[in-house]
Amino acid sequence: MSKLRIDQYLALFLLSLVFLIPVKQVLPQEMILPEIILDKISPIPVLNGDQQPESFIASLSAQSFVAIDVDSAAILLEKDAHQKVSPASTTKIMTALVAKDLFDLEQALTVKNKSLNIGHTIGFEKGEKFSTNDILKALLVNSGNDAAEILAQNHPEGYDAFILAMNRKAVDFHLLDSVFSNPSGLDSTSHYSTAFDLSLLARELMKDQVLREMVRTQQVQIQNLSSNRRYYLYNTNLLLGIEPGVVGIKTGTTDLAGEALITQVEREGKQILIVVLGSQDRYSDTKQIIDWIFSHYQWLEI
Repeated sequence: MSKLRIDQYLALFLLSLVFLIPVKQVLPQEMILPEIILDKISPIPVLNGDQQPESFIASLSAQSFVAIDVDSAAILLEKDAHQKVSPASTTKIMTALVAKDLFDLEQALTVKNKSLNIGHTIGFEKGEKFSTNDILKALLVNSGNDAAEILAQNHPEGYDAFILAMNRKAVDFHLLDSVFSNPSGLDSTSHYSTAFDLSLLARELMKDQVLREMVRTQQVQIQNLSSNRRYYLYNTNLLLGIEPGVVGIKTGTTDLAGEALITQVEREGKQILIVVLGSQDRYSDTKQIIDWIFSHYQWLEI
């Protein structure tokens, strides 16, 4: 099968489907998806008839959002997807990816300082030891800010080196409008991202089978390696087990960010990734987006 550059493919697609609304490519062409094999991305999502999403988009409370068909990398819906906002605990996706590269899963990590006044925490005590695997569960399942702090504090070169690694990875992933200044997503003028950037980041997490399994876990327990103390963790994502096909990914809430939610839903052989930021009701917004997409899009073989 011959290969086409993505711009050549889009030109052919527009000519052949001129009567339909074309989709937009989510990934930077030259950096992430320089060429494609046509039979690898078919079917393509296309809006039914002359449907227009503007009134639906206006009905949602989210300040910004983006919905993407994972297989074709096509943007299905969006609103201010490149607007820089506080990402809250969706930050922990980056924290998890950095930690996964930095530590072995069975490596013991020590709670060096008791985390105080940093929002939602698990309640770890100074001196406790946990495997990296268990701290990642505390990070992604129950969204513990202290879990994020533990990962950053255990960087061999210190906390600041962990933050530097987060921003280096942001460059590697082509997150052009993201800067991270802490590992948990605490509000700061020097800590921001966009719905678009977070969609790229979430795609990276879902490529990792260990982390992918964690974000879909509804409840789990972890144990201190130096005692018998156990912690019981419950996922903060209320769509898991409720909304059909939802397999993650991450919640977030702060005063500045409002409600945030990154969701992947898998139905009818389709994978849809949705990033909702600055919402007044993230679960309602996300559910409405899911329903709208599956009732207004069809996937065409080409």
